[in-house]
Amino acid sequence: MTCGSKGNVTVELALIIAIVFVLAVAGPVFYKVFSGINDKIQTSDEFVPLSKSISQNHITQFPAIWDNVIMIILLGYAIAVVLAAIYIDTLPVFGVIMFMSLPIMLVVSMAVSNAYESFQSSLPTETALMPWTVYIMNNLPFMILGIGILGAIALYGKRRLGA
Repeated sequence: MTCGSKGNVTVELALIIAIVFVLAVAGPVFYKVFSGINDKIQTSDEFVPLSKSISQNHITQFPAIWDNVIMIILLGYAIAVVLAAIYIDTLPVFGVIMFMSLPIMLVVSMAVSNAYESFQSSLPTETALMPWTVYIMNNLPFMILGIGILGAIALYGKRRLGA
């Protein structure tokens, strides 16, 4: 959440897109780099068997952990956006701005999703190890639309209730 955002759903959606994209690209890249380092460790005679097994365990568990982290961050941020829209006092103009900028966020999320698809083809083995990340990135526009609609309902609903 941005400090002092006054429950601006559009800014939060842009942050979600940026954070998820950076993490989705960083995960397979980190795995590729760490996998190469692990291969060197496994073939080296300078490391004891315990070090080799620890390194192998870390590289085996990394994709699942990274995948879950991205999913949890997306869900947590979506919940935070809705709660911020409900509990932070906003001016009515933010609702209009949000409705006008939601299509822009959808186009941006489509571009980011397509960029990830291109990236995915360059590291197919590494991205295949992270199924939640691939699912999230392939469906990012729908998720952004859903979060935006929930934020709009929260903003509009609190006005109707007089909160």
